[in-house]
Amino acid sequence: MSSVSGDSDNRDIDENDQQWGRELESRTITIEAKRIYLDLKENKGGRVLKISEVVVGGQKSRVFIAMDVMPTLVEQLKKFAEFAESLKDGTDGKRQISGGLWKSESFFDETRQYYLDLKENARGIFCRLSQISRSRGGSRNDNRQHIVIPNSGLKTFANNLENLLLEHGGEHVKTLSEDGKQNLLSASDLPKAKTLRASNKKMFFFDPSVNTRGAYIRLTELHPVTGNRSSITVPLDSLKQFKEVLDEMCKEVPAREVIPVVPGNNGDGDH
Repeated sequence: MSSVSGDSDNRDIDENDQQWGRELESRTITIEAKRIYLDLKENKGGRVLKISEVVVGGQKSRVFIAMDVMPTLVEQLKKFAEFAESLKDGTDGKRQISGGLWKSESFFDETRQYYLDLKENARGIFCRLSQISRSRGGSRNDNRQHIVIPNSGLKTFANNLENLLLEHGGEHVKTLSEDGKQNLLSASDLPKAKTLRASNKKMFFFDPSVNTRGAYIRLTELHPVTGNRSSITVPLDSLKQFKEVLDEMCKEVPAREVIPVVPGNNGDGDH
């Protein structure tokens, strides 16, 4: 069960909240025994949504979503909710990516990388939204924060974010190219996302997206054992050249199976 309140009482209050600017709207979502707080702020840098929850030990976990990436987050949350709903009818034809992980997506803005993971454990199915700082020189685990949304409230969570986007997005969601001109491509114009399962059980995700810098394809590798992920992005206008380079390399691959390099001999063994 889930419920929504517009009351600001007992919501997540931070002593440093003033640095995020004035508050536009605050909501509290109750999902089972969990409370998730939505605080939409505005400052000179734009509008940002702070999503927070109180975790074990009274510590607060927070994820910050810029308005420009809100459409992507809402779209992915809806897809995750639909997929989770389909699992209730059985898992025929569906396979977990790795232990307990059913579905995974990622996206980013200029300062943060975000991951959505639909997982299952003994308590049931849930969605984990993680945020990692993309600051230079930092490791992948630096400044990691995450919010956990039980499956029973995933649709409610997505609907609330969509409502905030519709009510407060408007001109604050922009799609611009590098030269500042209006980019005519929207998310609906992009190709569909693809997934590739390699022979070594690694998963590769090809995710088209759009941000303030333009359209691009994000290629993410997910290691099945460690769960570690790494990503690169290819601007959409460079995709053809990217493919041509891969085509040339494929032609040069011998027909026979390539013998893997033993770590410590002549390679790093990262395959």
